Amino acid sequence: MIPPRPRDAVELGTRDLQVVSRPRQCIIDAASVAVAVTSHGAHHDLSRCLASVLQQSIERDRLVVVVLIDQVGGEPPIVEVPLELAERTVLLSANCGSPARAR
Repeated sequence: MIPPRPRDAVELGTRDLQVVSRPRQCIIDAASVAVAVTSHGAHHDLSRCLASVLQQSIERDRLVVVVLIDQVGGEPPIVEVPLELAERTVLLSANCGSPARAR
């Protein structure tokens, strides 16, 4: 039998997860659909992605968007969120190692 491959240190680390911003709790509680978006590195132009969320037919009061920016150290990420989603977006920052791990 082949032994399982050992996990690397990033996967087992704390990942330095930080909540950069979040909506009021009542908005989170009312949401029945969460859209998760991940990005890796210093460039965080998510405008096309977030614009596509706005194109969906779901009622906005049922929606919350979770954006996870995977980066190593540095300043808190700056992500331009469309005004229509600003009160419905959770912005997180962490050191996940790659977008695949962030998901």
